[in-house]
Amino acid sequence: MERKFSRIEKLVLTAVFGGLCFLGTFLLAIPYAGGAGFFCFGDAVSLFATFLFGPIVGLGTALIGSLFSDLALGYSAFIPFTILSKSLLVLGAFGVKYLLRNKKEWGLLGFFVGGILMPLGYLPAYLIFYGEFAWAALGFDYIQGIGCAILSCALYFPIKRAIWPKSKER
Repeated sequence: MERKFSRIEKLVLTAVFGGLCFLGTFLLAIPYAGGAGFFCFGDAVSLFATFLFGPIVGLGTALIGSLFSDLALGYSAFIPFTILSKSLLVLGAFGVKYLLRNKKEWGLLGFFVGGILMPLGYLPAYLIFYGEFAWAALGFDYIQGIGCAILSCALYFPIKRAIWPKSKER
């Protein structure tokens, strides 16, 4: 039996996971060598929220956490591209999960599809701001996208079973 959430529950889940996404991006950032950006864990929180609670909570989580992180870290010029990128992350991940919902294990590919699509939202920004170095920045984003997909996929089943011990697969 699939659990349905009320509007208030979705709002609270979005706020809580949005805060966790912000903390994962703002505080848990690991800088790359040479100032080429940083690896952050906010995308793992967004993917995790998407798979546990659905695309509305996942998209709200990604946008709240990432947009406030951009503002706090001084990257306000990236906000439009962050909106595109995080939308690709969440909607790509949930789309694959939804399309493969009858094949439990195959739906996990959504984590990785989201992680692969996410950097494409930043590509226009990198071409505008970095010119010929855009492809290097895109490579670092792929490291983050795939790394966060692996982390959130590894945590999904144990935490899901802890939250809903006797429920069927969502």
